[in-house]
Amino acid sequence: MKISRKRINLWIGIFAMVVLSFFGNRTVFADETSLSMTLPIHVEYGSGGLNESKAYQLSLVPEDADAPMPAGSSDGSDTIGISKASGTDYSIQIDYTGVGDYWYQLSCQDADGNSLGTWQLHVTVLNEDGTRSLVTTLRNGTKTGEKVDGISLVDKDQPQKPSNTDKTTTNKTNNVSKGTTSSSVSPTVNTTSVKTGDPLNTMFWKVVFGLSAAVLAFLFFLAAKSRKKKES
Repeated sequence: MKISRKRINLWIGIFAMVVLSFFGNRTVFADETSLSMTLPIHVEYGSGGLNESKAYQLSLVPEDADAPMPAGSSDGSDTIGISKASGTDYSIQIDYTGVGDYWYQLSCQDADGNSLGTWQLHVTVLNEDGTRSLVTTLRNGTKTGEKVDGISLVDKDQPQKPSNTDKTTTNKTNNVSKGTTSSSVSPTVNTTSVKTGDPLNTMFWKVVFGLSAAVLAFLFFLAAKSRKKKES
C-alpha cells in the first residue's frame, strides 16, 4: 500500500500535537498543587493566662507584600479576635503553591493596645525531587531572637484576687488553677510532603515516552523512504 508523503507528514504533526498537549496539561496540574500550613491556636483564661473579661487581637503581617496569606486577609494582614465568648481554639492556615522564603510577624495586644508580645515566623518552602516540604522556625521578638516552640500569652492585668479572709477557699482555688491556665499559641505546622506531579508510577510514563519516540521515528522513516522512491 502506497502512502503519500503529505499524509505521513499530517499524521506526524497530529501525533506530535497530541503528545505535547498531554504532557503540557500534566505540567499545569503539577504547578497547581499546593501545600498547606496550619497554626492551631489554643488559649486559656485565668491566673497565668488571659483575662476572661477582656478581648484580644492576634495579628499576622508578612514582611513581603507578595507572601502567601490566609484566605480572607485584607490590607496586608490577618487578624484573629480572641475572647472568652469566642472560645479557646483558633487557627491560621496558609496555602503555598510554589517554593519560597517568607517571614511573618505575629503580635498580640488587648483592646486598649497593650502588647502581650511579638514573634517572628520563618517559613521556607522547598521542592526536592518533585516533593514539596515546609521548614518553619519561630523566634521571640526579632529575627535573631531566641528560638521558641510556641507562643505563650499571659496578661498580667487580671481581676482582683479573693481576699485572704477565707484561706481554705483561696487555697482550693489556687490548687485548681495551677498548671491549667497556661495560655499558649502552639504553631504546630503540617509539614506533610506533597508531590508536585502526578502520583502515578514514573516508569509508566517513561515507557509511554519511549513508545512515542519509536512511533515518531518509524513515521519519519516511512516519509524518507517515500521521498526516495519519488526521487528515483
